[in-house]
Parts: sequence; C-alpha cells; structure tokens
Amino acid sequence: MFNNLGLNPTMAIQAYLGIHSEDGNSWTLAQRERGGSIMHKRFRNSLNELAAMAEYIANMFFRPRIYIAAAGTQSLALLRHLGSIPDAEVVFISEVGYRQIQSRWPNGTRAIRRDHTSPAALLAYCAECMV
Repeated sequence: MFNNLGLNPTMAIQAYLGIHSEDGNSWTLAQRERGGSIMHKRFRNSLNELAAMAEYIANMFFRPRIYIAAAGTQSLALLRHLGSIPDAEVVFISEVGYRQIQSRWPNGTRAIRRDHTSPAALLAYCAECMV
C-alpha cells in the first residue's frame, strides 16, 4: 500500500502541476500545494529527460493533475511519456486558451504570487483551481 517513497497514497494530497516550454529546448515543471508554488524544476527536451520527468512525477506525486501549455509536436512527445503515470490527469491548454487564462486573473501571473510568476506556475495554479 506504499509508493516508491514509502508514503501511504491514501494519506497523500493530490498534486497540482504546470508544465511549460518557453524556448522549445526545455520544460519547466511547477508544483502547487495548499495555495502556493513550492517547486520549480527544469528538464531538457530530449527523450531521456522526458522519461526522467515522467518518472520523477510518478515517484514524487500522488494523482497528479497536470496542465500543459501545448507546444506543437513537442507536447505530443511529452504526452507519450506522461501517459505512463498512474492516475495522472493531463490537460492541454492551447495558445489561445493560455492567453485567456492569463487575462482571467488581474496582472496575469503576478496575481498568484510575485515570487512565482513563471508560466508553469500559472498552469499549476489552474490545475489547482479548475474542476
């Protein structure tokens, strides 16, 4: 009844993650928990790193809800790896949808927290807030 970290999943809190690629060469993963961004981690856009990201998420988070800003075929490669994560909920946000999300909150990502204004943090915030 315990995961790879020795934690009881029935006691865990669902994870809210945002993944965004600004440059096409890497992905930024942001995690939110209990109303605040608590982690940012970068992964290169390579097969080995995408597999490492999926393994990291599977081992570290319980029932992750993942919001991804779609970045063309790169997003599909990422989806292939994220599909291996048990109980993951993955939502793609189009470029138009992402702009709408930014305009939904006053001052864009600054409305979340001034110290965590990355696009990945905004997506993690959406994962936490959207039903």
